[in-house]
Amino acid sequence: MAKIIGILIANVALSTLCFGQATKNRDTTGQKVQEKFYLTDKRPDFPRGMEKFYKYVSKNMQYPEDAKSQGIEGKVFVSFVVDTTGLIRPNEVEVIKGISASCNQEAMRLVKGRPQWTPGYSTKLEKKVPTKMILPIVFSL
Repeated sequence: MAKIIGILIANVALSTLCFGQATKNRDTTGQKVQEKFYLTDKRPDFPRGMEKFYKYVSKNMQYPEDAKSQGIEGKVFVSFVVDTTGLIRPNEVEVIKGISASCNQEAMRLVKGRPQWTPGYSTKLEKKVPTKMILPIVFSL
C-alpha cells in the first residue's frame, strides 16, 4: 500500500496540470459560452494536500470486477474544474485519457465524490478563480 501511495504521489508531481478556466458553459438561453482564461498563481489544493487526495482515492476506490478479471491496469487522466467556492463542477468532470469504460467511470466517481477543495487564486486579479485540473488516477492490481 505504501508503495502505491508513493507511486501516486510521484505521478502527481509529474502529471498534475492546472490552469485557469476556459471551459464550455451555457448561458440562460442554452447557448455555449466560454469563460475567460486565467493564470493561477496558487492552484487548487485538496484539504491537507495532494498526498491526502491519493489516500482518499486509495481508500475509496472500488476496482471494477471486469477490469480485475481482464488484468487491466494503468492511469486514467481526469479533467475537472474547481470553482471559486472549492467545489468540483460535476458536469465538467471528464476522462481525457482512459484505460477501460469501467475504470474510467470509477475514476470520475472518485473525483466527483471528493471533499471540497481550496480554490485556485490569481494574484493579478486578486481573487479566487475557477481552475481546470488534470489528475491521474492509477489502477494497479
